[in-house]
Amino acid sequence: MPPNPEPSEDFARAVEPVVDWATSVTKLPVVHDFDEEHTGAGAILLRPLELEIAPAAGPVMRHISSAELTLDLLVTTVGLPVFDAAAMTSGLALSATADSDWMMDAAGPSLELWRALDRPPAPAFILRVPVRRIVERPTAPLVREPVRVIPAQQRVVVGRVVASNGRPLAEARVALADTGESTIADHGGRFRLPVATVTGIPLTLSVAAHGTSIMLSVDAPAVDAGGDLGDLTLPLPESV
Repeated sequence: MPPNPEPSEDFARAVEPVVDWATSVTKLPVVHDFDEEHTGAGAILLRPLELEIAPAAGPVMRHISSAELTLDLLVTTVGLPVFDAAAMTSGLALSATADSDWMMDAAGPSLELWRALDRPPAPAFILRVPVRRIVERPTAPLVREPVRVIPAQQRVVVGRVVASNGRPLAEARVALADTGESTIADHGGRFRLPVATVTGIPLTLSVAAHGTSIMLSVDAPAVDAGGDLGDLTLPLPESV
């Protein structure tokens, strides 16, 4: 599968027909930056401003989809006297309106834009050029074996949180890492916690008390074991 196009390729694809159009209308060379060198007395400037890509509406066919890309171009001139620049820009604007695929920003370039470009305001307009971009996505591998569904059993497990010396830890917090379901141990360190257990898959528990917390992986008890996890040991500093 060929790689998806890079943004630079998107720009080239969008601007190529605009360059051909501007050259045919004005018979002037086209540049993409104010400081770019050009031949002749003046040139048409097509300055990229913004590249927008959004998912296209429509069906997705297998592993190929498309996106609608819109390129905003500042259209102005460089190296021309102001009256010639105004006439040239007006002619381009009138010609652009004849192409239904291109849209012009009715507001025109703002003063903030000219300040950002560090240029004085000049005869110009903003052209919005749409391009359809084809995006290839990797194909999901074929499933050659039937999917096995392992039922989970909703139950309540019990246990006790103790320190390294066996002292019960009252108000210890025990949480199931996968879901965040939690409970608080009673004065004897005992807790009850609802979980969904699957045979052969351990439970990952977060145990915290007195500013100390650890993650424990414990085997889910068998149904006939009454759901008792036994003692969960939380190593606390000797000062606690």
